[in-house]
Amino acid sequence: MSELVAASGLLRGSLYAASGSKLGVFVAGLQQLPTLDALTEQELDFLIVALLEVAPNNPVVKNCLQDYLVDIDTEQLAVRIGLQILAKAK
Repeated sequence: MSELVAASGLLRGSLYAASGSKLGVFVAGLQQLPTLDALTEQELDFLIVALLEVAPNNPVVKNCLQDYLVDIDTEQLAVRIGLQILAKAK
């Protein structure tokens, strides 16, 4: 949250008022993800975290990701995720 406050210039209370919770902020971020071909490196990192760390234990995030993945070429996403992970390992 501290990074969001610093990056947005908004007060912490304003972020919570708009989203309700940290989970709300996280889900709002997922709902704003662009199409696969337009994903930035940071957005892809965010998506990887959502897929691997949050969705398995959070049905709200899992449902949000399922909605996002309906319109995504999952083979292309798998390649992008793999390349992203490999690039981080170098």
